[in-house]
Amino acid sequence: MSSDNFVIRVSNLSKCFQIYPAPRDRLKQFVLPRIQRFVAKSPKQYFREFWALKDISFEVTKGETFGIIGRNGSGKSTLLQIICGIMQPSSGNVEVNGRVSALLELGAGFNPEFTGRENVYNNGSILGLTHDEIDNRFDEIAAFADIGEFIDHPVKLYSSGMYVRLAFAIAINVDPDILVVDEALSVGDARFQARCMSRINKIREKGASILFVSHDTETVRRICNNALVLDQGEIVNHGLAAYMSNWYLAFMTNDFDLEKTRQIENKAAESEQQLLYEQDETAPMPLHRDEKQSQQKIEVDWQIDRAQHPEFTYFRHGDGNAKIVSVGLYDMQDNALKYAILGEKIQCRIELEFLIDLPYHIVGMHIVDGRGTDIIAINSYQERLGIPTVKAGDKLSYVFEIPVELRPGNYGITCTAAYDQQKMEWMDWIDNVLLFRVVDTHPGRTIFGVYYPHSLKVRLESMNGVFQKISQAN
Repeated sequence: MSSDNFVIRVSNLSKCFQIYPAPRDRLKQFVLPRIQRFVAKSPKQYFREFWALKDISFEVTKGETFGIIGRNGSGKSTLLQIICGIMQPSSGNVEVNGRVSALLELGAGFNPEFTGRENVYNNGSILGLTHDEIDNRFDEIAAFADIGEFIDHPVKLYSSGMYVRLAFAIAINVDPDILVVDEALSVGDARFQARCMSRINKIREKGASILFVSHDTETVRRICNNALVLDQGEIVNHGLAAYMSNWYLAFMTNDFDLEKTRQIENKAAESEQQLLYEQDETAPMPLHRDEKQSQQKIEVDWQIDRAQHPEFTYFRHGDGNAKIVSVGLYDMQDNALKYAILGEKIQCRIELEFLIDLPYHIVGMHIVDGRGTDIIAINSYQERLGIPTVKAGDKLSYVFEIPVELRPGNYGITCTAAYDQQKMEWMDWIDNVLLFRVVDTHPGRTIFGVYYPHSLKVRLESMNGVFQKISQAN
């Protein structure tokens, strides 16, 4: 869908490279076709064509964080280089509205003979900053890069991590309208990556648009609004970032077999129309557990309409050797729940039917938020649950007891059945098979974080010589 509020518009973009079997063929291609045309012969082609991108179209709107997912060689870096003006397309068009700051492949734009300081000024000027503007921002750039005295050493002496630190520090300090981030961030250590994510979030809050490329689907889920999946130079899917991340996981599981993944996606769409896993509408309304108000019913709109919450997309994949046949949410007295109360325990019951004999298997559950981020992710392996050998036709029920310590809001439950912990081979995986709401029965309380411990205690003490309790709140 075309929008007038775009910052990047890519239309029917294609890129073809000429691949020569040997260096001499490049010279032949330059000289011989001209001679052949002169003597009225059909010119011979000494290269083969490789289409890195084929008819790519999409838009990024103002303030949007847009993700691009794909395996190595899918065309992601070529696409970014064309958007940033480093490379020209073979056909199609790219429109960019605003100042672009890009962090592409390692050390892109750096002169290896220049010092870090000289490269800061060189890159800054390329990005449109004046010498005085770079002077004013240099200390902040150097502090963020945190490479110490190496700022005055040639960058050819830098480690890969130092390259990325300096490149990212420059990219984020030019006040970009559009920040383009390639997979280069994966080179940095965990502490630096956390700082980068924090700064990216601040740039987003200022209204800048971000084009983000990563293999880390969890990060794409967390920070992106929408995403597309590239494979062999083509867009094979696009949509909400959370769904695209889940779809790409299935795509990888199927060894990048697009036809098979499409079949799974169609089956998931069909099964969504007849979900057997939703909360039971006849389930009794849970009661307030507070001793003083033990009989007070909670008035709450418990139902979560999937049509109004497309971020909780139902998607199912797996080879079908075991099948999740039922998922339910219960209190500790085995009553079916319509919603979960902050501070109480709940049970998630997963019933599994086996179609083959198995010496071992793993069952897991994830509680996810509206961006598809795993808030809780546990399985039978990590909890060291004893798993019996099963025969075809066996049915087992797995019960996960969990204290509800989540900020009030909407959540989804994803259930999985796998062969073992190490391989990406699932028998059944259902994203957002069940949706539920966490409610807080404490009047007037505001929960700011994602996690709120139900056993929290706050105590006030006097410091006059000895610590003495003045008051305490539970």
